[in-house]
Amino acid sequence: MTSSSGFYVAPRNWFLLVVLVGLVAFWVQGSGASAIEVRDVRPLIESFDAEKAQRVSLERPDAAAVETDGVERTNLVLEPDGQNQWAIEELFGAGAFAEKVERLLSRIGSMTTLDLVSMDPARHAEYGLTEETALRIRVSAANSVGDSSLVDLLLAPAPERAAWVRKFGESEVWRIARFYPPSAAPLAWFDDSSLMPHNERALRSIFAAGSSLSKEVAIKFVPGGERFADRAGVAWDVPLVLDLHSRLQTLFPTNVIGSKVAGAGLDGTQFEPEGPSGSIPWLRVGFVPLTSGKPFHIEFAEPQEGKSECEAVLVEGTTRVTVSSSTVQKIAGRLQELLAAQADPAQQPK
Repeated sequence: MTSSSGFYVAPRNWFLLVVLVGLVAFWVQGSGASAIEVRDVRPLIESFDAEKAQRVSLERPDAAAVETDGVERTNLVLEPDGQNQWAIEELFGAGAFAEKVERLLSRIGSMTTLDLVSMDPARHAEYGLTEETALRIRVSAANSVGDSSLVDLLLAPAPERAAWVRKFGESEVWRIARFYPPSAAPLAWFDDSSLMPHNERALRSIFAAGSSLSKEVAIKFVPGGERFADRAGVAWDVPLVLDLHSRLQTLFPTNVIGSKVAGAGLDGTQFEPEGPSGSIPWLRVGFVPLTSGKPFHIEFAEPQEGKSECEAVLVEGTTRVTVSSSTVQKIAGRLQELLAAQADPAQQPK
């Protein structure tokens, strides 16, 4: 059936239309907006400036950490040389992976109050945010944690690689998405990149000496292509030199075992940058960068039979590390092959 005007609306549709109009009017008048709580979203750590950070302290309760009184601890300190180099106190001042530290500071600065999950102190244990269980992160604007503290947070892992976070001494618990609590273990922050970071085109020369070699090896990189010569200008075997360089780049430290005086070798002997002096180690390899940077040396103790690691030291640094014994043996072997090829005219490159 239709009306005289040709337009008909069923009674139930009229009812729905009236309800819809009422809801729209209710919202337009502002009552609808006031029914939804709009909470201000702001940075969790207001006015945080990562550039001011001088020290980052991470602590997590760990009953197995006997030497540190049941606390797993890492203290990262920005060295005062203006080079943004972070050092790990618990690893004799070894270098920290700077990008990892900067990433943590950036993430702290980007935390917001978007996701408030609890304001009840009685629920802290439910989220793992008690002082007896949580990871505590403190960031200070000075070399010691004290009045200059910028950040003091407790963190615990949340589902879906997120984190529960609360400010130390406060009740609110926040969920921070796409952020997993970092490790408090010192080795987790250690910069375990290659001891020899330069590629062959970024070096001017490599020299080596030690009781493992019959004489000193000096390899100069000749401009204009892959050509290498000794001090007298005699060419080295190119494949052997390139293989030596590849093996040198696989020198990744496996552990930090102690400290030393800056500029000293494994035996404590100081020496001149241009070459070895004093007592001769089992193997010392030096590098001269092509453009910038000063020469640096790596010393190796003799690999011991049955041991997978041997001691090594970046002479300009202040830490002693271990590296793969088999890698060091292969480096020494390649140097010996270079000397043998240099001594045999039949093996000289044409």
